[in-house]
Amino acid sequence: MILKLFLIALLSVTIIHSQSLKDVNDLVELVRQGDSQIERGNILLAIDYYEKAYFSGAGSAKFLNRLSMMYLETEQFKKAIEMLRASLVEEPSQLNLYSQIGEAHLALGNLDSAIASVGLAHKLMPQSSAVHSALAFLLIKSGSTDKAKAHLDTSVMLDSSNAEGHRLLGFYFAQTDSIDNAIKHYEILATLLPDDFESFNNIAFLQAARKEYVSALEYYEKAKNRVL
Repeated sequence: MILKLFLIALLSVTIIHSQSLKDVNDLVELVRQGDSQIERGNILLAIDYYEKAYFSGAGSAKFLNRLSMMYLETEQFKKAIEMLRASLVEEPSQLNLYSQIGEAHLALGNLDSAIASVGLAHKLMPQSSAVHSALAFLLIKSGSTDKAKAHLDTSVMLDSSNAEGHRLLGFYFAQTDSIDNAIKHYEILATLLPDDFESFNNIAFLQAARKEYVSALEYYEKAKNRVL
């Protein structure tokens, strides 16, 4: 009788284990199909497969991040925020996701929520140059230019190669009629990103404003060559 009960129990475990393996294999196949669609450029079909995998139990941080990126690419920002937050629950150490959540909020027009999210990233990563420049961008959009300037100064102090920091400083100084400083940061940006159209075009515009037409024309030609 005891042996019979043991065999029944063993059979039950085997059945459960086999079912579990089948579920895992099904999830793997859904993700594989989704990845195949990504390679073919069928992002919406890829999302369909990934969503089926998600609702069937897939939920690793890596999986959620990939799904969130597809949502961002297809401008499904609310769903992207949901997946990014779920990913943070799985792996709270992914501090960069706070900035991505902020970007999604900004795309939805929720500037205050975007600032709050990136502000939290700043509290968690006060030495991150990228977070300082990201927060500065949002503060500029909100009209808090003095606070933005402080974060921009910190961003390039922490990392002198932060292209976005120099881009925004160029913009800040251009808006405050400090043309020399604006040109300085756009020149740094042009060095960091030599194929960047914006830096050369802005330098040309600022030099023209100072009536330095020969130099302005040279930079305009450089800008045009980066578009053609």
